[in-house]
Amino acid sequence: MSEGVSIIIPTYNGKELLKKNLPLVLEEQGRYKGESEVIVVDDGGADGTAAELPALFPGVRFVRRERNGGFAETANEGVKLARHPLVFLLNNDIELTPGVLEKLAGSLGEKDVFAVQAKIVTEPGSEEKDYLGLFSSRFGLFKYEVRPAGSGAREAVEMDFASGGASMFSREKFLALGLFDERFSPFYFEDLDLCFRARWFGWRILYRPDARVYHLHAGSTVKAHYSSFWSRVIHRRNYFLFLLKNTVTAAGLPLFLFYALYRTLTGGPAEIAGFLLALLKGPALFFGGPARLEKNILYLDLPLESPGGGQLSLLNIVKNLEGYRPFLVLAGPSSITAEFRSQGVPLRAIKAGKADILAFIPALLRILRSVRPGLIHCNAGTTFFSFVFALAARLRGIPFIWHNRVAETAGLREKTIALLATRIIVISDAVAAKFSGLAPGKVIKVHNAVDLEAFRPLPARDQLRKELGLDRSAGVIGIFSRLDGWKGHELFLAAARKISPLYPDCRFLIVGEGPERARLEALAREPGLAGKVLFTGYRKDIAALMNLCSVIVNPSILPEPFGRTIIEGMACGKPVIATNMGGPLEIIEDGADGFLAPPEPGAIAGLIGKLLADAAYAARIGGNARKKTERCFDLRAQLAGLYEVYKTCENSRK
Repeated sequence: MSEGVSIIIPTYNGKELLKKNLPLVLEEQGRYKGESEVIVVDDGGADGTAAELPALFPGVRFVRRERNGGFAETANEGVKLARHPLVFLLNNDIELTPGVLEKLAGSLGEKDVFAVQAKIVTEPGSEEKDYLGLFSSRFGLFKYEVRPAGSGAREAVEMDFASGGASMFSREKFLALGLFDERFSPFYFEDLDLCFRARWFGWRILYRPDARVYHLHAGSTVKAHYSSFWSRVIHRRNYFLFLLKNTVTAAGLPLFLFYALYRTLTGGPAEIAGFLLALLKGPALFFGGPARLEKNILYLDLPLESPGGGQLSLLNIVKNLEGYRPFLVLAGPSSITAEFRSQGVPLRAIKAGKADILAFIPALLRILRSVRPGLIHCNAGTTFFSFVFALAARLRGIPFIWHNRVAETAGLREKTIALLATRIIVISDAVAAKFSGLAPGKVIKVHNAVDLEAFRPLPARDQLRKELGLDRSAGVIGIFSRLDGWKGHELFLAAARKISPLYPDCRFLIVGEGPERARLEALAREPGLAGKVLFTGYRKDIAALMNLCSVIVNPSILPEPFGRTIIEGMACGKPVIATNMGGPLEIIEDGADGFLAPPEPGAIAGLIGKLLADAAYAARIGGNARKKTERCFDLRAQLAGLYEVYKTCENSRK
């Protein structure tokens, strides 16, 4: 079933145009396979549109604004009133052709698509001509253009901006970006501005050459009610405002002023008037802007390469978030970026070190202006990146939540961020211990969680065994973590060396990537282990690999803050052995649903041998482990805990 569409037609003194074009709209609505509605928003016109037309078109919702505010305000009101997840903005002088709604809606099925524009035919004989709205930069100056794209195209094509007069949008994304910026009223550039912000956060905009509409320019509101000179003034004013808002940094301001002066002196009276009006209105783009969007949450992270448990936990949070709209800012690029974007999460990677301060601060301010977050949720550790956002949040009165995932202390820097934070989420008592002495209620424990649908007991895949060169009958002992020194891979290999003579067919699986790999591979080539240790590198099919294992080991030699892979292994119904310190003490009941061992090769090898020798015993421990995760570490429980923290932050501002 196609997603529901709200067709929104802003109009101003356009009664006669609507009489002509609404029947075509209603015919197309009747052809559409999904739910739909038509909303006409009368922008304070004097021609009786809202009074006379409801009788002629009883299935259309007519809304009258008492004050004429321009296209942005009128379209925004329609989007807010819309009942469906897709909104099709349509000028009142557009003629639709059959199949337009179905084609445009079909292109909005992917999560990272923000908008899709129809082919707008402006004159007879141009039906086969295609034009793409594109952004570009030349000599450091921003440009936009509508560029010919050849002819005869039939597939959707990516471009940079869509016309607000014949394009379909994701309503939720439209709302997340704060709608059209009404400071561009009465018309021009509100659609470019919205699309520029969408593209800046990684959302895609498409053009459908096979979805054809006809635009009768002779009847447009602009030409009918504004002189050509005044239209030109508004266009140039909003062009300069667009540049100031979206493309100009402190370093680039002199170049912008030089360019604006050149355009003004060579462009005539309308150019001069537009520039002067932009200078008068420009400060409003930075001060006293629209209010915060309470459902927008700005997530921050400093990603590892390859991604660690903190990044995977954040991915689980944002892709299952309900009732809030996530935006993500990363302090640098990461291979996990594509996974966030595939979920439709708007994302921006920025340089955020101390050496990047001149670029970092303007980027931060632009992010806060664009997202207007109700709160900030920081998933990064004690970094300059975290500190600057925490300070900016405090100065702007935005609640700042610090999700702390490490047990080690970081001295004064950590205490400073903790004092700036509104709330601190810790993942275990081991992490909470370092924040003792802070105000009661500021530190809240929310355990990490596991997606119980993704991680569950499954039959081992023969194809995966074949890929890894594993004999069907061989026992597999696995460790899943980044290859960092404190994660205990050397301890794992020492235990493997002890158990290998007793179970010569057993294989040892090391899943993950990191700085210790070369050293560990050298150890794995030593006598007693040669040919028995498999290094897979970074993998995404963790659940499938865990289901190959007989036993999973988490042999950290320092206290784990939590131990995400422990609960993933338990969710797969596997017996897990972890060292007896830190977070695992809160996860495993020793001997009942897993095992806690001292960080010694003999102790770990002894438990592995016990489990390999008694398959029924191992299965019973694994079954108890699965039940434990269902009871204590379900993703829904984690999200409920986060929502409670979010609500307390929202209430603290009231």
